[in-house]
Formats: sequence, structure tokens, C-alpha cells
Amino acid sequence: MVVPLPQTGLSGPPPPELRGRFEVLKYCVLCMGGSLVLKLLVGLLMAKPMEMIFGSLSLILDVVIGIFLLSDDLTIAPAHHCLVTTVCQSCATQQDCSGGMSCLLSFVICNTITVVLDILINGVLGTIVNGTQVVLSGVEDETANDPMLPMLKLAITLHIVSTLMALIAQSIAVYVGFKAFQESNTGSSVIPGTWGNNQGAGSWAGGQGGQGGQGGQAETPQEARPAAGFQVFSGQGNRLGS
Repeated sequence: MVVPLPQTGLSGPPPPELRGRFEVLKYCVLCMGGSLVLKLLVGLLMAKPMEMIFGSLSLILDVVIGIFLLSDDLTIAPAHHCLVTTVCQSCATQQDCSGGMSCLLSFVICNTITVVLDILINGVLGTIVNGTQVVLSGVEDETANDPMLPMLKLAITLHIVSTLMALIAQSIAVYVGFKAFQESNTGSSVIPGTWGNNQGAGSWAGGQGGQGGQGGQAETPQEARPAAGFQVFSGQGNRLGS
């Protein structure tokens, strides 16, 4: 389900140094999920649910990757568990889509593609402007008494809100995710050993670095002791000049 990309060397939950950026990414994913719910509601109001679902496939993919990325967050963890036990069971056993930091680059690239395509090809900015004009402008005389007019305006309003919400959330997710990826690679704010094989960390990881795999504390150096029976200055020696 998750788009396979070359291995980045990152795995496991995010380190504490990136907690702030991942909090922003969490709210971006939540906004994207809320936008998806509004789009499905618009499809029901317009009696075109399947058309709205097919038109939101890229957003659905972005939300799924975001859930895998934030699989260690307490808020997103139930959604991740639901996916890996239902439609994404194969991803639970695959190393390249197990979730966490390994999905960061996939999340950034897929959201970038979605934003670029929505602006350049799908024309979402024009859709937002035209829909706003329709909602705010008056109606013509022949449609003023149409009983479906309030429902139509409600559907257009929800469509504008959902489209704008998704566009803003995805744009912020691209920037914040890219900055987090840069910091994780350069090591400017990340302590080595706070992810990777540290699988026993809790939500948002951190943990104790690499001490878990060392099996105990480092041994303290012991003072060297002379061999048994050895006495200092025990030889006979010779006097100078004798």
C-alpha cells in the first residue's frame, strides 16, 4: 500500500529532537482525514459518492502513508492498527513499509506530487474561487424557487472547505516533512542511536539510545594489582661504590 522508495537508513519511531515537527505532521494528517470525510459527504449530497471517492484517491493515499508515518503516536495508533489488521495486512510483515521514519520520504514525495498536480492540472485554485463566487452571489430568477438550491449551496461550500483544507495541510506537510528529513540526514539536531534498531521505545521513541542492546552498564576500570607473593623493593640490591 505504501509507495516503495529506496532505503533511507531511517526506521522506527521519530527521535525526541523531531517531536515538534511530527506534532505538526500529525495535525496535517488529521486535517487531511477531515477533508476526506467532507469530500465523501459532498459525494453523498450530490448523489455521486463513487465519483468523489475516485477523485480523492491521491488524498486517500496521502492519508494512509501519514498514518503509517505516525504509527507510534497515541492519537494515530488506533487507525494504524485498523489498517494493518484489515486492508494492509501485508504491510505489517514487510520491512520497507512497517511504518515510522521509513515512511517519511514517501510521505513528502506523495504529498508534493498531489499538490503540484492539483494546482497545475486539476485547477483547484480556480475551483475554490469559482465555488466561492457561486455561494456568495445571488441566484437567477428561474432557480430562486428550486427546493434543491440550499442543498446545492451546502455541497459547494463543503467542497470548497474540504479542498482548501486539504491543499493547506498537504502544503504544510511537504515543508515540515522535508525539513524533518533534512535534519534526520544531516544529524544537525538528532543524536545518533535514537532510532533504527531501537524498537522498544514508546510513543515518539526517545528511549535510552543504544543502551538496550548492550546488555548492561559499561564496566568500570579496575586498578591493576600485582601478582601474589610480590613485594615491592624486596631484592638485595647493591650499594653504589661497593
